[in-house]
Amino acid sequence: MQHEHIHLVGDVLLGWIGLGVLIVFWLPARKYNVKASKTRDHIMQI
Repeated sequence: MQHEHIHLVGDVLLGWIGLGVLIVFWLPARKYNVKASKTRDHIMQI
């Protein structure tokens, strides 16, 4: 199809942007929650 290449490039770019957003926001929040969970479990054992 005509102009299909530009749509493919846009889809790939959108995927990379989505992955970047996931890395920037989700991973640090997950690490914080894991740390808080470990602290909470430690307190519960005392």
